[in-house]
Amino acid sequence: PATPPTTSDEESSGSTNDDEMKKKKGNRAMRKKKFPKAIKYYTKAVKIDPENPTYRLNRAIANSALELWKDAEEDAARAVDLGQPASAKSHFQLARARLRRGRLEEAAEAVRLGLEACPGERALEDLSREVSRAVAAREARRRKEAEAEEARRGLAASPTGAKSQLEAAR
Repeated sequence: PATPPTTSDEESSGSTNDDEMKKKKGNRAMRKKKFPKAIKYYTKAVKIDPENPTYRLNRAIANSALELWKDAEEDAARAVDLGQPASAKSHFQLARARLRRGRLEEAAEAVRLGLEACPGERALEDLSREVSRAVAAREARRRKEAEAEEARRGLAASPTGAKSQLEAAR
């Protein structure tokens, strides 16, 4: 009896199930924490079906695992755009990637839109608090830097400042 044909990556037929097969291989690689390999498989699935938000989301998650935040953000943004409606996971990945890139206002907006679309979603609520803490920390840091700069200028200009005292000592 003849052996049934097998499908490998090299002899991919481009059939409608081929993209799902690539996704499954990517999922398997993710479970084994082989993130670059997972990205490779998800990329192949995206090439076969570029309008599928799940493939983009999965690739965003794999990129996040490698802390490739720019790539994760691009894929998550596309997954949000393609979703009908976009999943809470897509919104979460987008907001988290923006947060990790230091794009706090955009992260806050992504979380807000995610919570609008998926009210009560625990992961988004937790991320919203994390974004708020990051915004508050950045503002506190900026205030402290501004106060230090103001104090530095004030000391240099005042008659009792270090510069004036140094000149008087000469």
